[in-house]
Amino acid sequence: MYRRVSLDEAIAVLKSDDWLRMERTTGYTIHNIVGRNIDRNASADHWIISVSSIEQFYFIYRSQEYSTMVWDESEKDHPINLSNAISPEELFVKQDALIKMLTENEHSTVDELELRNGIYYIRNFETGDEFKFYATTGMPIN
Repeated sequence: MYRRVSLDEAIAVLKSDDWLRMERTTGYTIHNIVGRNIDRNASADHWIISVSSIEQFYFIYRSQEYSTMVWDESEKDHPINLSNAISPEELFVKQDALIKMLTENEHSTVDELELRNGIYYIRNFETGDEFKFYATTGMPIN
């Protein structure tokens, strides 16, 4: 059984010397972050992070395990500055009523959370609903 992990944990592993030695790689950028099956604390079953460095790759992190895959995309999203964006935990606190609504009844998790081009997307696959929020403030985009 896997435990859910925070985005902070996934980013720390991505940067760690023990795993990918990313801190010594100059000029790497993160362009997209996707979390799947996120609980009310904003911890996900797994995180998929699109990284552009010497080579482009997806970094997939799940409960102390990671894998990478080639990311072959010629038109990348804008780089994400994580110091300018609120954390998934902060977003879930700011949007507490929505998160409670999405995780009530038979659903205990949010299907997907994505951070791309300065916008957080919260998606419910069953209903097709998508909710958008500014990454810097967590305020809704109508």
